[in-house]
Amino acid sequence: MPGSSLWLVPREDSELYKTIHDLITNKIPSIYPIAVPRHFAPHITLTSGINNPNAESSDPQKWLDSITLPDPSNLEIAIQDVEVGSVFFKKITMKCQKTHELCELAATCRAAGVEGLGKHGAQTWVKESYLPHCSLM
Repeated sequence: MPGSSLWLVPREDSELYKTIHDLITNKIPSIYPIAVPRHFAPHITLTSGINNPNAESSDPQKWLDSITLPDPSNLEIAIQDVEVGSVFFKKITMKCQKTHELCELAATCRAAGVEGLGKHGAQTWVKESYLPHCSLM
């Protein structure tokens, strides 16, 4: 998958972050030992495949700050199920509910980051392909 990804990361001082971080770094590797455990920040991928030339500039923060994001005050993440899969980035995940607010945020990020997609294309992607989840392994 070429390009970069945008993640929604809980605050590091939150119980959610601490719990998921413990699952990723300690609990799951102790149950399913693998040769080289991969440690990563707890997150929900909002979009991947970012190929916008501005996103890869010497100042990606400037590009991020230029995106007009929806109001986050109503954003809630509801974890539904744990799923086991065969894809490398989705070996063990917690499926998240596709709420209107989360889908709006993901579509906004996708439209801003995937060159030539536009708002309509991003909304179609959210409806047809977006599968919000939190990777654990």
